[in-house]
Amino acid sequence: MVKKSNEAEEEPASLMWVWRHEIIKDPVLEGKGKFAAMNLKKDDPLLSDDMTLRVNGSGHVLHAYVNGEYLGSEWATYGIFNYKFEKQVKLKPRPNQLALLSATIGLQNYDPMFDPIQFGIPGPVELVERKGDERSPKKHEDDWYKTTFKASLGTDTVVLDLLGMGKCFAWVNGHNIGLYWLSYMAQEDCCITRPCDYRGSYDSNKCLTGCGEPT
Repeated sequence: MVKKSNEAEEEPASLMWVWRHEIIKDPVLEGKGKFAAMNLKKDDPLLSDDMTLRVNGSGHVLHAYVNGEYLGSEWATYGIFNYKFEKQVKLKPRPNQLALLSATIGLQNYDPMFDPIQFGIPGPVELVERKGDERSPKKHEDDWYKTTFKASLGTDTVVLDLLGMGKCFAWVNGHNIGLYWLSYMAQEDCCITRPCDYRGSYDSNKCLTGCGEPT
C-alpha cells in the first residue's frame, strides 16, 4: 500500500466560482393568475418617460412583471418583512398588464402572536411620476454559480463556506443539499478598533466582534 497525500485534508482553500444568468419563464406570464390592467391614454398626465412602480410588500420575495417582461425583485432583509419595491417602469399608451408574484420560503411558527403576521402584498400598488431617480439595478432574477473542490479520502464531513452568496439552493454532484439563506448580516462598521475593555457600565455595543459576518 502506498500512502498518498490528499490536498483536501490540508488547509482550507478558496473556491473559484464561475456563474451564468438564467431567465426564468414563470407560469404567471402564461395567463395562469390574476393581472391588473393599466389603461393609459396618450394624453394621460401620468404617462411619462420617468415613472416608478411602487409596491408595499410583506412577503419573503416579490417579483414584478410588466407586459410579460421581468421588471425586478425585492426581498426581506434582517427579518423585516415590510418593505417597498420601487423600480422605474416604461408603460405604453394602451392597456398595460402588471403581474406581481409574492413568495414565502417557510413561515414563522413560534413566538407569541406569530399567527396574525401578514405575508403577501397588502398594498398599495402605485404608479409614481418621479424625476431624479438614478439608482442602478443590482438584483437579478436568478443566477447560477458553480465551483469544484476536493473531497477527503475518508468519511469526515466537508464544510462548504457559502458566505457572500446571499439566498440560494446548493447542489453537490447533482444532489440538493438544502437552502442557504442568511437571516441577518451584522453591520460592517459596528466593531471598534480600540482594545476591548469591559470596565465601567455595560451595554450591547461593548466589545463587538464578527462585524460584516452572519449571526
